[in-house]
Parts: sequence; structure tokens; C-alpha cells
Amino acid sequence: MNDKKPHGLTGKPSNATKPDDQKAESHIHARCKSSDKAMWVKAAQSKGMKLTDWIISVLNSNVSKRASDTGETKKVIGHRKGVGPLGFLMELELECGHLVEFSREHNPNKAIPDQYLCDKCSK
Repeated sequence: MNDKKPHGLTGKPSNATKPDDQKAESHIHARCKSSDKAMWVKAAQSKGMKLTDWIISVLNSNVSKRASDTGETKKVIGHRKGVGPLGFLMELELECGHLVEFSREHNPNKAIPDQYLCDKCSK
């Protein structure tokens, strides 16, 4: 009795139809002024994007920019699997010599990154 029923969604790709490594598994809820939201919706529409995709893109772009500006992004040179009580955490060894935790809790198939933000380094 382990037959998987189709989700029944058709049309635009949804989170349910995405491969596991591309599924969104967390939520953010934020209060904002309606004027700010209206401005963000217009900006997203001007790029042909949904608001959620636009917000994620802008946030990730700014974090990556800040990290590269401050020299905090480091090359991953090694990793160790199965750290933590349930084995979902990994330790990544960075080129700076620091070990940082990388979680695969919600997505065990998540790819190991080539670079990672070292919160222990500062330029």
C-alpha cells in the first residue's frame, strides 16, 4: 500500500513538482508597509518574476556581494559527513582552515557547495 498518488497539479511548475534539491522547505513571514510591498511587486513584475522569487534573488545577491566584498566566502576543500545526533550536519573544511557546519536536515540530497561563507573570518 505504498502507491504514491500523483499530486494533481498541472500548469506552472510548483514546489511539489520540483526535484528534491530545488524544493523550498522553509518559510519566512515578515510585516511590511503596503507601500514597500507595492514597490517590491512592481520591481518583481518588471523582471518577469514572482514576488517570492524576486525577494530570494535580491537577498541572495546582496549576501553574496557582501561576502565577496569582505572576503568571507571561502573555498570548500573538504568535508566530513554525519556530524550531529541525526547525521544531518556536515562539517565543511574551508581554505582558511576553519570548520563550519552545513545542514542537510530538510534535504539530504543537497549538494555540497564549492564555496561557503566563513563566519569566523573577517578581513
